[in-house]
Amino acid sequence: METAPWNKTAWNQGNIYADRTGTSWSYVAMSLIWNVFSFPFFYLMIYRHYQGGWDPVLLLAFFPLVGLLLAWFSVMQVAHWRQLKNPMLKLNPFPGSLGGDFGGNVYLPVDYAANHQFTLKLQCLRNEGDTTTVLWEERGMVVAEAGDTGSMIRFRFAIPDNLPESSDQDQWKLTLSCDLPGLKLQCHYTVPVYLTPEMFHTTGVVRYTPAKLNRATIPQSVVEMSQLKNARRLYYPGSRNLKLGLALLFSAALLFGLTAFPSVLAVLNTSLGYGEQKLMYLLVSPALLLTAFAIYALGNSLEIFFTFDKIISIRRVLGIPFVRSIQVQDICALISKSQNRSRSKGQTFSLQAQTTDGHNIVLGDGIHGQRIAKRIKQLIRETLNTSLEWVEPKP
Repeated sequence: METAPWNKTAWNQGNIYADRTGTSWSYVAMSLIWNVFSFPFFYLMIYRHYQGGWDPVLLLAFFPLVGLLLAWFSVMQVAHWRQLKNPMLKLNPFPGSLGGDFGGNVYLPVDYAANHQFTLKLQCLRNEGDTTTVLWEERGMVVAEAGDTGSMIRFRFAIPDNLPESSDQDQWKLTLSCDLPGLKLQCHYTVPVYLTPEMFHTTGVVRYTPAKLNRATIPQSVVEMSQLKNARRLYYPGSRNLKLGLALLFSAALLFGLTAFPSVLAVLNTSLGYGEQKLMYLLVSPALLLTAFAIYALGNSLEIFFTFDKIISIRRVLGIPFVRSIQVQDICALISKSQNRSRSKGQTFSLQAQTTDGHNIVLGDGIHGQRIAKRIKQLIRETLNTSLEWVEPKP
């Protein structure tokens, strides 16, 4: 009796583990390389040169401090990866059926939260040498449910009957992603889809996953929304500026690295000459400034509360709160500023409300992408119940 092609060990009767889970291993490698060089170098400089009192060579302590920061960030990344290493997908039905359904449950060891939205993408891919062609693709959004291990995702797609079955050349891929706080989750599954003797359908009451993904859906890494008893809350986490903060930190590290040249001369000559000291100060000053900007970018969050008659803004910088508030009736203009007008590089938006006395209050910043900014602007207008339109100041 011939075994059905979908009864492969990897598919384990419909209990399939993720092929890989996206994580930031580059931070781990960078942390190791940085610390291997920075700590011995700093120790050498102190041992060979430092004689007590203030000395410019002490500024090189920035190297091991950044190394400790990278090490902490890498440990957090590895901890998330270990927690979410291979989430299990249980297919329902098994296998996916051409002309029928492809569906199932994904079990995630993530604490359940009602506002966790997940993106699902099902693809039929054809591999021809080094070329991969997408024959068919469907996307959808689902909301997590409480499960035995944390969170559970139930879904199903309707599959056309005119697509190829799973084979060495044609593969079906399911991708699950979510912008969780502190980690962008992305799981990939190679799944079985076949032309079965009869069309299989998902059992139980499971809605079809929406065929079209609303691309303006707001990721939680940009802003978290919640409805309180007497207010609507928007929370912009510090992680929204992660790329900018790391870029600034890397630039500062390069400038600090250039200070190693006069410092090495100091080791060889036992003292710093006037020209070498001047060069060190010229390099260290902008490096310290970039470091301050990086710390601000990574360590500032913004919380906005919309009540019936007031807007309250709380910006926290390294946990220190700065509070502002305005009356809704005093708002005379809504201003949308693009901090980068180059569409090729991606636009970043800042949203403000202007009052009749000329004061501005920030309603959002660090918003990447025009579609997401448009959705947030629409949400703010609905919350304020205002007829004011968003205006963009001329450059």
